[in-house]
Amino acid sequence: MQIKQYLKQKKIKISDIAKQCKIPYTTVNEIINGKIDIDRVQIGTGLLIARTCDLRFNDFYNMCKESYALPSIQKGRIVKKNKSYYLQYSLPHESGELYLCKVNPENTFFIKDMAEWTLDTVIKSSDLQKDIKEVEEWTIDSI
Repeated sequence: MQIKQYLKQKKIKISDIAKQCKIPYTTVNEIINGKIDIDRVQIGTGLLIARTCDLRFNDFYNMCKESYALPSIQKGRIVKKNKSYYLQYSLPHESGELYLCKVNPENTFFIKDMAEWTLDTVIKSSDLQKDIKEVEEWTIDSI
C-alpha cells in the first residue's frame, strides 16, 4: 500500500501531519506524494512523520518507497534526479542517460509515454547511424 492510500484510509491530512511534526507542509507533501525519494529524507524527519501517522518506521519507509516507484519501460528505466526525470537506457551498441522533463503533476502523468517516445527516437537514430555506416562501407565491387 502506498502512504497516500494509508493516510486516506485513516483520514489523516498532510496539513495535520505538518503541524504536529512542525515540518513545512511542502516537505511533508513531497514525501507523501513520492516527489522526494524517502532515501533522501533525514532519518529524524522520517521518524517524526511515521510516528505521527501511527506507523513503524519500516512500514512508513516501505509505503513511501512504493509511492516513489516510477513506471517501467522496456530497454530502459525512468529515474528522478534533482527534481527532474531522466531516461537511462542500454542498447546493444549504445547506452546513456537523457533528460526528459521537470517533475510536476502534469509531467508525472505522461512520463511513461515521454520515456517510450524518447527511447524509440534513440533506437531509430541508432538504427539510422548503423545503416549510414553500412552504406559508407560499400564499394563499387560490393554493389
